[in-house]
Amino acid sequence: MPTTIVTERFYISNDAYAGTTPSYKGTWDSTATPLGPRNLATTPSGTYTSSALSPASTAADYDYVMGRWIHTFSANADLEGTVDWVFGLAESNTSMNAVHHVHIWVSQGATDTVRGTLLADSVGATEFPSPALTGQTDGPKTLTPVTVMAGDRLIVEVGARISSDSTAYTLHMARGGTGTPDLTNGSTSVSTQPSWIEFDWIVPLVVDEAISWIDADGVGTVLGVSWGVAGRFMPPVKFEEEEIPGLAGSVVRSVRHEAREFVLPIWIDDSALGPVTTEEELRIAMRQIVAKMDPTRGAGKIRVTSPVGDQREISCYYRDGLAIDESLGDNTGLLAQKAAVVFRAFDPYWTAVSDVVLDFTVGEVPNFFPAFVDPSAVIDLTSSEVLADTTINNEGDVLAWPVWNLTGPGQEIVLRNETTGKKLELSNNSGLVLGLGETITIDTRPGRKLITKNNVLPEQENLFPYVSDDSSLWPLERGANKVRLEMTGSTEDSLLQLNYKPRYLSP
Repeated sequence: MPTTIVTERFYISNDAYAGTTPSYKGTWDSTATPLGPRNLATTPSGTYTSSALSPASTAADYDYVMGRWIHTFSANADLEGTVDWVFGLAESNTSMNAVHHVHIWVSQGATDTVRGTLLADSVGATEFPSPALTGQTDGPKTLTPVTVMAGDRLIVEVGARISSDSTAYTLHMARGGTGTPDLTNGSTSVSTQPSWIEFDWIVPLVVDEAISWIDADGVGTVLGVSWGVAGRFMPPVKFEEEEIPGLAGSVVRSVRHEAREFVLPIWIDDSALGPVTTEEELRIAMRQIVAKMDPTRGAGKIRVTSPVGDQREISCYYRDGLAIDESLGDNTGLLAQKAAVVFRAFDPYWTAVSDVVLDFTVGEVPNFFPAFVDPSAVIDLTSSEVLADTTINNEGDVLAWPVWNLTGPGQEIVLRNETTGKKLELSNNSGLVLGLGETITIDTRPGRKLITKNNVLPEQENLFPYVSDDSSLWPLERGANKVRLEMTGSTEDSLLQLNYKPRYLSP
């Protein structure tokens, strides 16, 4: 069966997990950590903090758990592949000889029953840094295949194996933080760069379509969608036209896509507890789906896993259909209820679920996540004048709007799209000088449009005064884009990161 790789990165948040607390399933000598369960977040989340944890071990090879992070699956899946991470870690004294100990398992729904174990008590060979909290990886690990169901939970238990008496010492682990970029191996910027764990799932190309609703809180619900779906493919088209006196017809001045509405006929016959078996459970399921789709909570997403095997999603609001026709017949039964739910998408385009992420550093080949870009397209930054060209292929159907993160040192910064002739130049007011470790974020996305320095409040600084009058926050055109970066004064510490989501006309 053909397969593809789907990369999914989660963040070690500081937000408390609100669900039922599972027991520990790894082999631990002590689970007396003061840290309760936390959310395994899909975006950086929670205020940064770290804790001093005291294992009080008097024995060698003592396994101590520091915390656990939990994520709920939104769809059925056969999971296998690899996992890697960069955690902010430290031991107070090198005599501890602490190394990574990670156990990853899946629970059956919100129960304490093990669905399967993805990584069983992986004990590494890389000793924790000391004494400063530092980003550290233990290298990719191969996962044991597990079949999961929607509502199952991914549970990551993180700890350490200590090979000596550690009664006088402490372990430290960073969590939370919403800065950019993400934490890298060897970095001590743990308070601004969030820790993460990343899965490269080997996913079979499926022949059936799966559709989920992702609510405003990021919680997924698989929808039982029946025949009768309408409006998902080409969005409405708006022509601006002008009649010419004395001539037949009219002249087209512009063409654009408008906001769209689409209809998903869904069967409500499952609840968070499983298939509906009583009228009481049906009522609970109906209440749950109404609450999850309440548009006053904010925009949600419809996510589609297509028969091709890829995933696309669209940001939208519930508009109509959940008032519910309760007449007994084709739409209503004792244990099921059908509703033709109408969604409105003010941005008419579907997007990829994961960002395309490219990292460029001095003298290194960039990493590509996922591989939407030709590996031969490499930006090579030099320490004299950063003058490099590469071709970035936007495989979407329409424009894509990138987010650039640039870490200093460097100055005389110009980002060019030579395909369109547009540029972004930070040269006004004598030009921006970016010091060692300082970062700027250039967010070109519609509705955001930000250029900031040190993208963490209260140090955040608006950089629009540096933007030249002939600059624009340019997009990536559909297809090939020849992109050029110019910056002087870069060193091995300079880093450029590009993030964007391809956008599509249809799911």
